[in-house]
Parts: sequence; structure tokens; C-alpha cells
Amino acid sequence: MSLEYWYLFPVSIAVATLAMASGIGVLGEAANVAMFTVPGVLIGGQIGPRVQARVNPDKMKVLVSWIFMGVGAFMLSTLLR
Repeated sequence: MSLEYWYLFPVSIAVATLAMASGIGVLGEAANVAMFTVPGVLIGGQIGPRVQARVNPDKMKVLVSWIFMGVGAFMLSTLLR
């Protein structure tokens, strides 16, 4: 077995554990949230620094501002329905 992708083992174990715990009452909600949050954080931690190294910081500030405004508008639209 190759250890080329050693960093994926804790993720797969965590996802399997959360998947098993998702059937247990209150833990189900926490497991669902964590099951989507953990991979998102890990992927963002890998992609973020690479993008940051290649993109102009001023353009990145504008892009992130637009993303936050879009998410805010979406949240307001769902809240006001």
C-alpha cells in the first residue's frame, strides 16, 4: 500500500465515523454539518494558498467582497420569503 496520499486517511476515518453516528438522534444533525464542513475546510486549505500565490491581492479583495455580497443577498432573500 502506497502512502502517497497519507493525508487522506484521517479524513476517510472521520467521514466513516460521522456516517455511522448520523443515525443517532442529536448526533445526526452534528454529523451532517461536520460531514460537509470537514472536507470543505481541508479542500479550501489546499486550494486557498495556491490561489493566493497566483492572484493579485487587490483583485482578490474585490472578488471576495462580491462573494460575500452575493451570499448575503442570498441569505436575505431566503430569510424574507
